[in-house]
Amino acid sequence: MDSLSTSANIGDRLIAAGWKQGSILPALSHVVLLKPGEPASPTSRQVPVTTNFAADGATPHQIAIKPQHGKRFVVISQTCDIARDESVEPFVDVALVTGGNERRTAEARTSVRYFLLDERKPLIVDVRYLVQVEKPLLLSMTPEQGPQDASFERRFRYWLGDRRSRPAFPKAFIEAVRDPMRRRLAELREARDSRIAVWKNVVEVRTAMPTEQGPYSVELVVVLDATMDEGLERAFKDGAHALFGELAQAVNSEHVPRIAFVPLLFNEIPADQYLVLEPLEFGADA
Repeated sequence: MDSLSTSANIGDRLIAAGWKQGSILPALSHVVLLKPGEPASPTSRQVPVTTNFAADGATPHQIAIKPQHGKRFVVISQTCDIARDESVEPFVDVALVTGGNERRTAEARTSVRYFLLDERKPLIVDVRYLVQVEKPLLLSMTPEQGPQDASFERRFRYWLGDRRSRPAFPKAFIEAVRDPMRRRLAELREARDSRIAVWKNVVEVRTAMPTEQGPYSVELVVVLDATMDEGLERAFKDGAHALFGELAQAVNSEHVPRIAFVPLLFNEIPADQYLVLEPLEFGADA
């Protein structure tokens, strides 16, 4: 047994073993609390509730969710919290990871509920399902690489922060600006229109929180994959002109008299500009 395993706290040992934000582990059995007779999630609706509960039905009930084939967990805790002594931070937070078809993969690129962790496999993070794991359990496991590369890892970090802190856009803005474009994207995808191909290079769309009630003057910063080479970036911007024109036409000009699209590589956006803009989700579940 080495000196690290006997002298260091569990957090240090986890870091030494390779655990960090974005690490993948097998899906584990876990507990869900629910109100008997009113399961809210697809997962809990599939599990029979057999334990007796109070006649008023108000007593919470816990059920065990067994691992499902093809599903895993990804660590979403910050790496610094993994390293903290277990007396301070005893848990590591993990989220569900699933695979996906072409359509779900496309939707995960610009969603606040799903994140495309690796587009080759694919691996899609679903943060609607969160579980806490005590740190000693992770010591018995070997972490797997989650994010596809350093660029995906960096974007995952930013995305998790946005997920926790994003403000709500006014409903009128969503209905006037985002919803018509999202519907048009879905139509183009369903029709396999060639113009939709450039959308796969979009990491996210960001814009300023509107201060007026409308009509709206909108500038959308379209954040592109930082790994795009110069030729691909040029091809994207050429093809994007047709797609953005189509999306602009989907918006009612009476409500949105001006809309502009500004494509920028992720690593080209100044930090101060990035932080003053908010993510505008285009996923199907928005």
